[in-house]
Amino acid sequence: MSTPSPTQSKCTLEPANLREQSQADELLRQRKICGWKSTPEDITSWQERTAARTTTLFWIKPTAQPDLQVGHISLDKVGDGSTLKIADLFVLPEHRGGGIARAAFQTLEEWATTEPYGSKNCKALLVDTLSQRYSEEDEYRLEYFRLTGVEPKPKGATNEEWYTRMGYVKYKEEPSYPARENRPCGLLLASFLKKEIR
Repeated sequence: MSTPSPTQSKCTLEPANLREQSQADELLRQRKICGWKSTPEDITSWQERTAARTTTLFWIKPTAQPDLQVGHISLDKVGDGSTLKIADLFVLPEHRGGGIARAAFQTLEEWATTEPYGSKNCKALLVDTLSQRYSEEDEYRLEYFRLTGVEPKPKGATNEEWYTRMGYVKYKEEPSYPARENRPCGLLLASFLKKEIR
């Protein structure tokens, strides 16, 4: 792998071994805090995808505290390997704000073009996230609260905007996300973004 930049030295990424029950339990705990993909069935899906090598899930560990698993992120294979997807980025709330998510994300961007986790053929990266409309437009803010029971993020603080600043460009928006596991009353709009890397 390449030499980490000062930003990336904030964390290391360690492949998760979800066959170990303690790691599967920790992933479930973190996903419940996240609020998405937080059922035992979701953990089983991750176990199956990691066993099939279509997904590699990584623990995010601060360089200063390498025994802590402060979050996770995955790199997913799409088709022939010319496109990969960075997904499921989550950092525990008490570890946010110091650049660790950006460091983990940038590390996976670098690894996307090298084996064993990425593909030498990788030309583009994909991400998807909740549409920024739920924070920026009043009508959508009300809809988000109605569907989820949770206040939307403040204006100007969405994941979509964060990905845009990282060089990703939205190529479509469509209903895709369940409102919440405990409120199955509709789908939320997702934004799909892409970044050409070669």
